[in-house]
Amino acid sequence: MDGDAVNGAVGYDVPQRRLELAGVTLSRRMENGKGVWRLEAPRLQGEEPLVVEQAGGPVTPPRDVTAVLPAFLRGSSVEQVQPGAEPATIEPTDAIERLRAMLERQYAQILLHDPGVRLDLDPEDVHRLRVAVRRARAVLRAARPLLDSEWSEPLRDELKWLGGSLGRRRDVDVLIAHLEREIEQLEQPERDAAASLVERLGEERVTARPWRSTRCAASATTVCSTRWRRRRAARMSAEGKSRCGSSRRRSSGA
Repeated sequence: MDGDAVNGAVGYDVPQRRLELAGVTLSRRMENGKGVWRLEAPRLQGEEPLVVEQAGGPVTPPRDVTAVLPAFLRGSSVEQVQPGAEPATIEPTDAIERLRAMLERQYAQILLHDPGVRLDLDPEDVHRLRVAVRRARAVLRAARPLLDSEWSEPLRDELKWLGGSLGRRRDVDVLIAHLEREIEQLEQPERDAAASLVERLGEERVTARPWRSTRCAASATTVCSTRWRRRRAARMSAEGKSRCGSSRRRSSGA
């Protein structure tokens, strides 16, 4: 008997099996008489997967779940899927099939990192999504002789917009990382002054988010800003203690 049938969970996906393409699972189970939706998405290497659970009706996933899914849904609704054997992997046999496979890999990466960008889970999501966009555009450019330009060129333009819309956010992330490395070399009071600059940049990176789910925008912005501040405060505190310890050792050895 299938595992889903045992625990009562029913699997869902969206048209074209976009969740499956990105390695995301969506299910609904009954728990204490209530339906509970569960979304699980893979994260960066070494990180725990992103898991969202929320009670909701049988037709539409609840708010917290759909907040992760705009790129997957694209105006469509989820649909129940029947568990089955894994589809066989078929090697491409001609140029068009190979092109399709190459574009599908980049599309999967865009979908995979979209939730991380929307919810500000890790700056690396922005970088990897932009890399996938650049690679997809490069594939389309190289395959121009094989493609209908009325289809491929508008797609390249959309991908260009997508990568560009993430540029400011990526620039701020890179600048913050660079400044934090430089701050480690400073003494007081320059250290505090530079830290306040990084704090302001942290606030700017929240406004640099190119797209957000309108429902979760306010709460996500607050949560993301708070997470960023906490991560940075913990790191700076640890660095400060280390620096103080080094100073005491130097003083005692003088």
